[in-house]
Amino acid sequence: MWYLLCLIPLILFIPYLGGFIFLPGTSLSDITISHYPNLLYLQLSLQSGTGVPLWSSTILSGYPFIADPLSGIHYPPGWLALLFPLPLGINLAAVLHLVIGAFGMYHFLKSEGLRPQAAALSGLAFALLPKLIGHYAAGHLSLIYAICWTPWLLLAEKRWKEKAQWQSLWRAPGVVLGLITLADPRWSAYSGALWFVYSMKNSFPGRLSIKQGGRFVLHVIFNALIALAVSAALLLPLMQFTGLSTRDALTAGDVLDLSLPYSGLVNLFFPTTGGNVEWICYVGAVSLALILIGITSKNLGKRSRFWLWLALGSVILALGSGIPGMEYITGFPGLNLLRIPARWLFVAVICVVIAAGHILDALLSLKPGKRQINLLALIGVDVAMLIFAIGGSLLAGKLVTELWVATFDLILATVVIILYTRRKWSTSTFSQVLLVVMLVNLFGVGWNFMEEKSTEEVLSPGGEVASFLISRPGLSRVYSPSYSLPQQTSASNRIQLADGVDPLQLSSYWSFMLSATGVPSSGYSVTLPDYATGDPEVDNSAYIPDAARLGLLNVCYLAVEFDLSAEGLVILDEFGSTRVYENTLCHPRAWVEVGKDPYKEAEIISYSPNRIIIQAEGPGTLVLSEILYPGWQVLLDGVPAAIHPYQDLLRSVALGEGSHEIQFDFKPSTVYWGIGITSATLLIFLMLFILGKIRSKK
Repeated sequence: MWYLLCLIPLILFIPYLGGFIFLPGTSLSDITISHYPNLLYLQLSLQSGTGVPLWSSTILSGYPFIADPLSGIHYPPGWLALLFPLPLGINLAAVLHLVIGAFGMYHFLKSEGLRPQAAALSGLAFALLPKLIGHYAAGHLSLIYAICWTPWLLLAEKRWKEKAQWQSLWRAPGVVLGLITLADPRWSAYSGALWFVYSMKNSFPGRLSIKQGGRFVLHVIFNALIALAVSAALLLPLMQFTGLSTRDALTAGDVLDLSLPYSGLVNLFFPTTGGNVEWICYVGAVSLALILIGITSKNLGKRSRFWLWLALGSVILALGSGIPGMEYITGFPGLNLLRIPARWLFVAVICVVIAAGHILDALLSLKPGKRQINLLALIGVDVAMLIFAIGGSLLAGKLVTELWVATFDLILATVVIILYTRRKWSTSTFSQVLLVVMLVNLFGVGWNFMEEKSTEEVLSPGGEVASFLISRPGLSRVYSPSYSLPQQTSASNRIQLADGVDPLQLSSYWSFMLSATGVPSSGYSVTLPDYATGDPEVDNSAYIPDAARLGLLNVCYLAVEFDLSAEGLVILDEFGSTRVYENTLCHPRAWVEVGKDPYKEAEIISYSPNRIIIQAEGPGTLVLSEILYPGWQVLLDGVPAAIHPYQDLLRSVALGEGSHEIQFDFKPSTVYWGIGITSATLLIFLMLFILGKIRSKK
């Protein structure tokens, strides 16, 4: 029954299920900025009967929704969130993945020969990792999804090596790696590296031979191809999008951003963000105590050494810019697309949890009369942390909760281990008490990393402005150089933005907006426009937008926190500190140009994510204020026609005399090829599974 402990993470989220979860004292989260708007957009599109949206016009004047990993379209388990009101569905999907991760770690460690109680406690320690909870509170939903499949990847590798059969191809590690890629392609690089090293360890148990090396290379290539085939539905459109985006121009400085500072190593012992959630690396008092006795006791740490070396290597990689020569390594193909070296800390804490599980199992296997272990390192760290907590509190002039909680819990874990080694408790009692200490520690830390905000509170910023704008007639976009209309508020009111926050931005649009907004760029940024100091309310107050160029994007309104003085902008109203300007130079969403004559507005008959139908009078050039992107096709009066670039950004079509119906459809070949490859792969797995079942019954 020990495996039922893996359900305990459900309890952690009970107080927060109905609201949005934030890091305490913060107002920004990737869930509210990206995941909630994307899921809401997907949910509304499905409910309206227009099908799965391949394109989105919600932010950045439009982008390929199907090619963005943050859209969540390609990851079926994430669709669970769509079955419930948001954000309830998001929280349920997240906690379900924590449970999946706990069970995965339990089964993996069981396959490694650990006792049920050691495997279950390690599974629980994994699911309640402060780093996982902290990143979820920061809104990194897709990352949490992907990481929770990592133990299953290791389990699939172990079982595949033990019994590889074509009938069980669907259980190959490449399948899990493909699923991880669909959840979050960024994590596939880290989990893939972990899988590679673990596979190498299992492939060469003794002396290295050419035969073993050949088998290993074929094994890696074979499973890598499976992973690519499973995730092709995302990877093919993503590769096209990335090649056309600003992401392709990351510098070494961009790649090494948020490297773990050397001072951040103290976070190994204390549950603190250290100034940024990426630097959390606390594994909990119980896991830390087990590691400390394992590294100093030969009879306990033998099976954990491999995982501890991996953890150490991952921590070193997390230092990023702190390692000499790292800026040259980031120039290697593929590596220049990965940001934030501190993400290696996830690999480190996973390895530490596995190592702690092995040490706990070894501790439980000691006979009552032979429980003599070396406690010197553990007690030494207890004393050091106590001194640190006292010193930190004296410097702060108050008790620093994070320091004292971590210190007290580690001392408590130390006492429990000492009582067990002194034959005061049985293995059953010891396991149960250790469980209680773990829950007190990790639940306390987890809840300390989470703060709930109601839906009304999250959607209220910019709410008055949004209500005013949706009452204005016609289809139009809004631009806010001060982020006065947060993306979650815009999404809930179906307002289309010319600005936006997303890691992938089209280079053509980024270049156009540099001149249209007047805001210079300081390098790669997930926001458009850029916010030089991270304070949207004031950062861009000195820059004057070009109303005429914004008008080409159908930007009819601007919402700002400061005064603007530019030709074509007229103030309409004020809502608190937010000014709403009308752009008198705004073009309609579609118009017809005839030489130098004034343009004529074209009528939009139908407007949906994947199809736009327009009625227009020729002759002239029909201009549609939507982004030009590979995959958009046009029918002119039912006949395929050519789409021409307008201002190197928008779509245009040449019209002859008379009235015309122009139909734009988004049918990117990369999407259909990707879906075809993924579908064919899954169909093959299904057929092999059925054939395997039929043969087993004969």
